[in-house]
Amino acid sequence: MSDSKIIRNRLRRLLPTLDLETTTQRTIQQQLEDELGMPLDEYKSIIKSEVDAFLLGIDPEEEGAAPEQTKSPYTEPPAKRSRQEFAAATAAGVGPSNPTATNTDAGGTLTTGPGDFLFSAPLSKMRFAGIRTFKNRGMVDIREFYDKDGIMSPGAKGLAMSPEQWHTLTSGLVSINDALSRADEAFFLNLGSNKRASVSALGGKLMVSLREHYEKDGKMLPGKKGISLPPDQWMKLCVAHEELTEKLSKQPGGVPAAKSPSKVAVSVGGDAAGGTSSGAPLSERKGNADATVSIVLSPMRRAEVTRFKGKLVIDIREFYEKDGALAHTKKGLQMDPQQFHVLKEGAADISAALQSQNTEFELTLAPKRKATISNFKGRYSVDIREYYDKDGTLAPTPKGLALNSEQWGKLAEALPSLAEAVAEG
Repeated sequence: MSDSKIIRNRLRRLLPTLDLETTTQRTIQQQLEDELGMPLDEYKSIIKSEVDAFLLGIDPEEEGAAPEQTKSPYTEPPAKRSRQEFAAATAAGVGPSNPTATNTDAGGTLTTGPGDFLFSAPLSKMRFAGIRTFKNRGMVDIREFYDKDGIMSPGAKGLAMSPEQWHTLTSGLVSINDALSRADEAFFLNLGSNKRASVSALGGKLMVSLREHYEKDGKMLPGKKGISLPPDQWMKLCVAHEELTEKLSKQPGGVPAAKSPSKVAVSVGGDAAGGTSSGAPLSERKGNADATVSIVLSPMRRAEVTRFKGKLVIDIREFYEKDGALAHTKKGLQMDPQQFHVLKEGAADISAALQSQNTEFELTLAPKRKATISNFKGRYSVDIREYYDKDGTLAPTPKGLALNSEQWGKLAEALPSLAEAVAEG
């Protein structure tokens, strides 16, 4: 086995175990060098491509990457033909067969096909958002097709959504576009049944990822079912969503066409209009049922005053959806009132350090707990974390949470309310 193959295999086993909000590419490379006993500078491009693919949710084809999933009715496309082969085939009249009049522009009304799509909006030459039925129920399918013997055939890249999941997605268009315009890769919108819409980057290019996830060790990880749309394809979906919703409502089991937001933002170059409501069904719920105060930092992150084993704590934590409710993950930190007081008093200094991107800044909350400024791929965060003693120095543990600037801003603004709840006990 070649060195590059060994490195890729090791990375694909390692990445799911790491907190990539606090781990840098250099740290990952160092860990691999320690394991393999060899310098890996010449393999930086491989490491970067694997990390980027993992962040975007593109699943490497390693053994055991995800639990067994129901087999998709779609097949993987064959290897792509070269430009010369494709041009020759087109000239010979054996290009992809598409029953629609046009398949390159999404600016018009919906058309029939390809495949079993009753109606569809082209997002690109080979990608479509369409209406189809499954078990006598209508659904919306965002899917990539491929040329099979001159026929447009559905590929494995894509995500089918029930009427309820589609309604949740369209209700959250404003928030998704807002997150896309801000390059907020911490954002995600729960669609239900472990499906999510999120903003991710691959090779420096932003994408809207529509993907199914699965639970492993208390974390939600990306599965194999899904598709990532670059901004131009995502915008075409935004433009077509009202027509798709109307057509869906006329299919068996389809929900009535939902009223769209008064102003749906489809621009990805500036601020989105129409507010910031996520549309997520769990976005307003408490993470801890007995929390006296719950501050929503993101659809799945909360800062709450609650009790743990009878003691008053301030819990800053990430949750995930499980059976229609919020469930705890290991990402987070519980602070006692004294540690929280130190955080509150130092909030202005933390904000200033974040603004100036000062990664040397540290605020000690307790002997082995700190608030610092972290930098991962040019994205600066406030990292509130517990540490442990390693060879005389403090090393980070998984216990903690890195907050992007928006999440930290929400927490900083809510500190007085949290402090009041702490004082009331």
